[in-house]
Amino acid sequence: VTGITLQNGQPYELEKFSQFIARTRSNDPRDDIEELLSFSKLFSEDLTLDNLPRSYLVALSQMLNMDPGFSTDAILRFRLRNKMRSLKEDDGDIRREGLEHMTGQELQNASNERGMRSVGVSVERLRNQLDQWLILSLDKDIPMTLLLLSRAMTLPAGHSISYDDLRNAVAHLPDSLIGEAKITLAAQKGEKIDNKSRLAAVVQQEELIKVEETQQAKKQLLDSEKDRIKEEEAKKNEAKEMSNTRVAANLQMKKETLKDMAKPILTEDQIEFTQKEVAEIQ
Repeated sequence: VTGITLQNGQPYELEKFSQFIARTRSNDPRDDIEELLSFSKLFSEDLTLDNLPRSYLVALSQMLNMDPGFSTDAILRFRLRNKMRSLKEDDGDIRREGLEHMTGQELQNASNERGMRSVGVSVERLRNQLDQWLILSLDKDIPMTLLLLSRAMTLPAGHSISYDDLRNAVAHLPDSLIGEAKITLAAQKGEKIDNKSRLAAVVQQEELIKVEETQQAKKQLLDSEKDRIKEEEAKKNEAKEMSNTRVAANLQMKKETLKDMAKPILTEDQIEFTQKEVAEIQ
């Protein structure tokens, strides 16, 4: 193969991987399916999530109907890991129970959870696209992150997942993740990676760590400010309640005082005397 270093007549895996990434990014279809499936397995859930920038994490969260809100990258990664683990387990359950036993509503829900079109689709098509997903997830052992990224990058989500979708997802992975995958591959194959690539990966990891630390610090400040505002509101409400209580007590005291001070205009003797005077006049 032109431009690839040979070892015992065979190209180095790192060289093959670099060529593979270059072809996917140039829309060159010469990579075969087996090569695509083989290299896709390098992008495990942990490796991929740890090296995806926030924009990717937010897109995945939204596709999975999880509100990213003001969550830090670390929290988004934690939530995505849990969701992906749940989907993987669900894939196994669906395979064991059989697609043919699922109702139309169950097929819709399963497709929607995996970022595939579920509304306005026939039951047969729902079953077929979910079957294709299970083949890649369980039989081909493609990492859940790549499967979901292939869905997030396909707009609109109007068809089943395909190898082209998978290839497109790999082509749009960030360089930091590609660098980490090279290090993983070198360790697996016992090959040496050049110091420049290793240093670049370390620098990118440090940058990601700094970003997370900055986000965590901002979140702590925001949480502290929210707590302060809540505490002030609580004090205001307490003061208002105490003021209302004092006003109510003062009003009650005034009512009682007025009641005590109110004396009858005429006594009973005066009333009787007055009645006699009226009788005499008449």
